[in-house]
Amino acid sequence: MSDGSVGRVNRINALVSLGRFGEAQQLCHEGLAQHPDDFDLLCMQAAVYLGLGEGKEACQTAKRAIGVRPTDGWGHRLHAITLRHLGRPIEAMAAADRAVALEPGDRLALTEQATCYAHLGNYPAAEDALRSAIALAPGERRPWLILGDVLIAQKRLDEAEAAFQSALRLNPADGDATLGLGLVAEARGHKSVAAERFTAAARLDRSSSAARKGLLRLTSVRVVAGISAVAGVRAAMASVVHSGVVQTLIIAVVTLAVVGGGIMAVQRIRTNRLPPEAKAFVLAERRRQRKSSLRSLRNPTSYRNRTVVLWGVALLIVIVANVALRR
Repeated sequence: MSDGSVGRVNRINALVSLGRFGEAQQLCHEGLAQHPDDFDLLCMQAAVYLGLGEGKEACQTAKRAIGVRPTDGWGHRLHAITLRHLGRPIEAMAAADRAVALEPGDRLALTEQATCYAHLGNYPAAEDALRSAIALAPGERRPWLILGDVLIAQKRLDEAEAAFQSALRLNPADGDATLGLGLVAEARGHKSVAAERFTAAARLDRSSSAARKGLLRLTSVRVVAGISAVAGVRAAMASVVHSGVVQTLIIAVVTLAVVGGGIMAVQRIRTNRLPPEAKAFVLAERRRQRKSSLRSLRNPTSYRNRTVVLWGVALLIVIVANVALRR
């Protein structure tokens, strides 16, 4: 690679670190127009696509980089990241394993391998890879953060707290580490401590919604929608023999509405008990979620959509039971 290409790659890397992906993409396009098979530029282009949320383009570009230099772990690591973002964890795991096999001393490859293991639920293997990465670069915060998440998943809360504290010592203003400590407190049932840490994390990183969602969880009444639906079914079944379909449906709907209203009232009370700053973060997150309601309804795995489906199934059961018993 020429000195000019090296300088361009360095400028792109600096822009990516600042989150200025549009400018970085322009430099990538200009460089690849002159050197279409430049491995470093292809890798940077893949990283830029990832930053822009263009997973398919990032994956294709990473594969082009691998074609140019198949024995370099960087391309395989980027390929693993893009596959993971595309929801293809098995293929991502294979790409990450290949990156580590090519460069076993690369902390970034080990960290990506650990992330892939964690996505597949193989927490012991993820922990081993992360501890190897930490041994290579103990001053790198990201392996400590992922290790904390992996340990929480295994309910090893004391060790998880120690991992997040290690990351926080590297950067006392680390919002992710503060968030992790909040997750540990939440898992222990220490809601007031969790609220303080989630609030601090939201203050440190206002662009991330994870801390606001943590505060939202602390104020939410997490009742499975099916439980509320069962209450409606029972109330309806009490008069199912003597009522028609319409009357039964009304009883079920009213019961569900009463239960839902009670849950919302408790949520409001819990929100009002929060400190002013924490309350502001919770209300902001609720507004954001309301604005994205249409996107949520299109997602079959969203909590809201599952709730709608469960309530619909419960009402259908009431109607079918009514018809069956009347016969």
